[in-house]
Amino acid sequence: RDLLLLMTSFGPGFRPHPLSVIFYLQKTQIKEALVQFGVDDEFSKSILSNSHGIYYRFLSALNYGRSNAVHMNEMAILLDADNRTVRNAAECFRRHGLPIIADTAGYYLSQDTEVLCAYYRTAKARAMTCLTCLNSVRQFLKRKGEPV
Repeated sequence: RDLLLLMTSFGPGFRPHPLSVIFYLQKTQIKEALVQFGVDDEFSKSILSNSHGIYYRFLSALNYGRSNAVHMNEMAILLDADNRTVRNAAECFRRHGLPIIADTAGYYLSQDTEVLCAYYRTAKARAMTCLTCLNSVRQFLKRKGEPV
């Protein structure tokens, strides 16, 4: 009923973008999630104040649980953005305290400690592999007398 009222309040023939309705209806849910996960207040306010921004739309598309994950390609379409922008948005939220999981199923939120621990171990292993690869470059530079 509220959705119909929202759509008809703009006049006959008005067709909102399908996501605009979703974004409108989820604002309180997004705010609750940001508070629940302890995301920085200033960052949260900046997200919520710009409902057309990429970060707000990213959060609007996220769901809880792996079975509700949104694949990166789907997320890119929803955000009208490229995959790099999607990855950057997820990274930005992680830096501000929101534990966004990314795996083969896609992006999703979780409060399940087993899921979060598994993601942590996977991400840490990936980071350690990168550091190991950098070590050979570091050793080469040291042999050449370059400061590292």
